[in-house]
Amino acid sequence: QKVNVGATKLALILIDDLGYNDAWTNGSDLSEAWTNVRKLGGVLVKTYYTTWLCTPARTALLTGAYPWRSGLHHNVIANFEDLALPQNSTTLPEKLRYANFTSHHIGKWHLGTYADSATPLRRGFDSSVGYLNGEI
Repeated sequence: QKVNVGATKLALILIDDLGYNDAWTNGSDLSEAWTNVRKLGGVLVKTYYTTWLCTPARTALLTGAYPWRSGLHHNVIANFEDLALPQNSTTLPEKLRYANFTSHHIGKWHLGTYADSATPLRRGFDSSVGYLNGEI
């Protein structure tokens, strides 16, 4: 059953391959941008831990499960490799759809493209703009 969430907004941003001073804290060039996000009601989570590789990090974020549960914990998915986020894994945008949210993927997917069913539009996102493979 769908619920009405009104004007609630949710933005999740995953940025990988960053160093200590590359994020919105620690005096980086992006610290002013983070101040603007906070003015809009944003919350900075400072104790989130993820993996050091693209595919496993995205797998964990979208499924809420450890990447090893889906077999995507060892490496990244290479272009046109016959691997993808398992179809039996429910994704965050699929769950958010039941709460009347729309979900938009912007950026790098890197979770498999060998079949149409593996792409963002078939994994719960209402739109997708960006690059489906890795190594932008």
